[in-house]
Amino acid sequence: MPVKCNYIQKEKKIKWTRGSGEFLSLSVVAVMVTYVIIMITGFLQLSAATSQITKAVSTAGRSAAVCTSLEDAQKQVQRVAETAILSENISGIQTSVDYAGGSTSWEPGAYLKVTVSASVHTIEPFISRWILAAGSEQHTLSGNYAKSVIVSVENGDDLIGDTNAEQIFNYLTTHGMTPEGAAGMMGNLQAESGLNPAAVQGHSHDATYCQDYLARVDSGEITRAEFVSENRGFGLAQWTSRGRRGALYDHVQRSNASIGDLEAQLEYLVQELQTSYRMVWNVLSTTHSVRAASDIVLHSYEAPADQSAAVELLRFSYALMFFNEFN
Repeated sequence: MPVKCNYIQKEKKIKWTRGSGEFLSLSVVAVMVTYVIIMITGFLQLSAATSQITKAVSTAGRSAAVCTSLEDAQKQVQRVAETAILSENISGIQTSVDYAGGSTSWEPGAYLKVTVSASVHTIEPFISRWILAAGSEQHTLSGNYAKSVIVSVENGDDLIGDTNAEQIFNYLTTHGMTPEGAAGMMGNLQAESGLNPAAVQGHSHDATYCQDYLARVDSGEITRAEFVSENRGFGLAQWTSRGRRGALYDHVQRSNASIGDLEAQLEYLVQELQTSYRMVWNVLSTTHSVRAASDIVLHSYEAPADQSAAVELLRFSYALMFFNEFN
């Protein structure tokens, strides 16, 4: 008689605890990797922010050195720092200018201490408490950072340089533009006026006409109303519209200078950029590309009728010439 074999299949129990160690390990590793990535990101943000503060204090220091008084330097340094620092991770920008090295009065050779400070914000894990330097009270990446530089007053109130080109380059770079930004602006000014603050559209090469025109404006023979309504280019940037010519006229009058004064026109040009053409100013004060500076001035500041590729190339060639000569 055959023997029956009954196989009873046992129910296999799943051990849910099996592999939980591996899962826990992976979770810990994932958290650590995320933490490291966040910390690296924080350090990169900090590095970029402090680099901007360092560049800002350097530019602000050059600007302070050519001002005419301590009060003027304090105002100018704040303006320059605010335009030089563009990071969204930086806020609360503050500046100071004080005499240093025993200097007590504003005169050529006097030493100044220029300081730029700001709050830097970075992305950090909630458990971050890192000591960045031995003995430092700074325990997190975010916080207040300050950079200082010592400069000396270069002159009283004169432009620096032997030629219009050198004076313009020095003025623009000490008032907030990078060398590339200044060169880009100058390439356009060369195309517009030949760097001649007395240039009158249609008569730029007639020195006698231009000087007579300046004398008539300065004396009041040509009134403000007549000056602003002429609808032709004048000066370094060949200012043409009523609003821009009127603002230039008023600035020169407040400065008690001639309408063709180079320094007065440079002051107005920088002021106009910082207020009415802030996008252009932001590029000129930060760029390291002569071409980018030249193109944005052409298209967004001067905006002549002809903005073709040929015009771009010509103005860039002028800009590159100035950059190679003075940088």
